[in-house]
Amino acid sequence: MGTAVPKGKKVVQDSVKLVNKYPDGGFYSYFWEKPDGDIAEKIAFMVGIDEWQVYIGTGAYLDTIDAEIARRSAEFASKVNTRVQTAILILLTATLLILLSAYFFSRRLQHNLMLFQHAFNDAVENGIHLNKDSIFFNEFKQLAGSVNRMIDRLNRQTSILRHTAQHDALTDLPNRLTGNDHLETMLQTVAEHNASLALFFIDLDNFKEVNDTLGHSAGDQLLRQVAERLQGTLREEDHLARLGGDEFTIVTGFMPDKDDAVTIAQKLLDCFTAPFTVGEQQIFAGASIGIAIYPEHGHSSELLLRNADAAMYQAKRNGKNAFAFYDSHLTVNLQHRINMIDSLRRAIDNQEFCLHYQPQVCVKRSLTVSCEALIRWPREQGWISPADFIPYAESSGLINPIGRWVIREACEQWVRWRDQGLSLRAIAVNISCHQLQEPDFIDHIVNCLTETGCPAQALELEVTESALLDTPEKLTRLYNMGIRLALDDFGTGYSSLSYLKQLPLNKIKIDRSFIDHIAHDVNDLAITRAILTLGKSLKLEVIAEGVEENQQLDVLRDEQCPLIQGFIFSPALAADDFFEYAMRHGKNEDRITRMG
Repeated sequence: MGTAVPKGKKVVQDSVKLVNKYPDGGFYSYFWEKPDGDIAEKIAFMVGIDEWQVYIGTGAYLDTIDAEIARRSAEFASKVNTRVQTAILILLTATLLILLSAYFFSRRLQHNLMLFQHAFNDAVENGIHLNKDSIFFNEFKQLAGSVNRMIDRLNRQTSILRHTAQHDALTDLPNRLTGNDHLETMLQTVAEHNASLALFFIDLDNFKEVNDTLGHSAGDQLLRQVAERLQGTLREEDHLARLGGDEFTIVTGFMPDKDDAVTIAQKLLDCFTAPFTVGEQQIFAGASIGIAIYPEHGHSSELLLRNADAAMYQAKRNGKNAFAFYDSHLTVNLQHRINMIDSLRRAIDNQEFCLHYQPQVCVKRSLTVSCEALIRWPREQGWISPADFIPYAESSGLINPIGRWVIREACEQWVRWRDQGLSLRAIAVNISCHQLQEPDFIDHIVNCLTETGCPAQALELEVTESALLDTPEKLTRLYNMGIRLALDDFGTGYSSLSYLKQLPLNKIKIDRSFIDHIAHDVNDLAITRAILTLGKSLKLEVIAEGVEENQQLDVLRDEQCPLIQGFIFSPALAADDFFEYAMRHGKNEDRITRMG
């Protein structure tokens, strides 16, 4: 189409041609004058309707369409922008809300975590439950429940551990530490009220013998029963504790009068009157009790314990199964005991002891046939008598290593004398009950004989009547090995004559208490004569010890006492001096060596 303005007819003709060519209708464009006089391109659509023999068409100016499209595009873009901005605003708002929610949630969570942590630490430290009602989140509530169960278990374990730490495992009594703590507390209390209290220190008598003869399990049973009886004797305000071993303490409540302590002590001793059933046996046990009064005997727990301990040892020296109050002189005695035991330990380590030997003389032949080995302890300040240190050695248990050394030294000395030409019948050694109760006592004897080369019949063990009755089986084994047994201090013990004929013995020694006045006291003479007759009837050697005067010797010779020991012949001598004495005081050296 040209740029000139078409006429109307031309337009119609072109429309007819288009319809004819495209029966279904078609588009075509042309320029047309707009109402405002502008010439603009116009697009039209024509379709023919045959049955009506007409043509229908419509058209629009392209610039109008472009303007409308532009308008609508701008309108759409405006709507889109508005919606995008709205969406962004909503998104930002939502994001901000989410962030704020997360912030406040985290703050609350952090706060709850802090509260939970503090509550947890407090609960664990103090062993208390977490309060689940004060916890917000279910997860924390569940965790709190688990924590509470854990705390329950910890509390039970802590309670067990605390009880174990504060109580004695055997008797379930408060132990030494708990007892001392209670004593400290009570001392503060009575000091504030200007009052008094008593501390009892209890030690079982001869408890070691129970352990040694019946076994430690029997000793444990006895301790448990003793604890029960003591506990049942006390008042509600009194406090019983076990220090260890066979030692107990009792701290009383307020003690108005010293006589009250006497009453309590007597009740404590009374609870030992009935026998204790240990296994299938019934045994009697006693106790020695020392008493210290606050503030009379000390203001501190340490001083009261030390003084009550000293009083307890005084009760033992008084005969055991008794009680004694502290007295100031006991402190001196206790310090002396501590020093003596310490010196004994050093003496054992440094081998400070030596043996002296007292002759045992055959009266009829005037021959030294045997001797008794007696321990001596030389020190810078002079010789210490066995009577002064043996009791401490026995009470401290040091008698066992000392006794072992004495036996070995005696065996070695007998062999040395034999090698020098002096063959004694036997060398006698004193044996204490403590030594006989040692489980390996016989093994030690066998080792000494084997290692020194001393024959069994050359060793004579002097035992007391109580030892003979307490350990008959062990002594019978020694007797059957060929070792000689002598009953020391005969007539001063408590054994019956029916026991004497059943027990393994080679010799009995008449105690010096009967010899001291034998020349003037008809009763001592009668007893000595009866012992000599008894020994002869039982085919036992009899020796009189402690003979110091000629009158005593004459009476014993007249009564045909076969053996004499005492200062009338010689005191105990050092080994070399004894050898010279024995060789010099025989009728001749050959007869001495042939004695056997």
